[in-house]
Amino acid sequence: MTTQELTNRVERGSRFIDLNSAVWIEAEPGVQMKTIYKDEASGESTILMKLDPGSRSAMHAHDQLEEVLVLEGSFSDQDHTYTAGQYCIRAIGAEHETFSETGGIVLLIYRR
Repeated sequence: MTTQELTNRVERGSRFIDLNSAVWIEAEPGVQMKTIYKDEASGESTILMKLDPGSRSAMHAHDQLEEVLVLEGSFSDQDHTYTAGQYCIRAIGAEHETFSETGGIVLLIYRR
């Protein structure tokens, strides 16, 4: 696989996805995403999210555990600003907002 997301569990071996050739999809103004992995049965997913400088999402929650790893720039919630190499994990149902003053790219992992 070179540009398509992986849509089910890998049962054997490994799979390659060239994220450099995958297209960013606008999720909302100032926020773009590349879905890397999505398991339709469990709802688990792995996503790259790019935030433009000044982007902001309203308060929301997820029905899964959310892991956030900042790869570039910064990523903030109502409690903290995270920079490259920093990690945050949120409980299922934890309300939060997201924003980035400088812009950034984060890896998001959602799981049960």
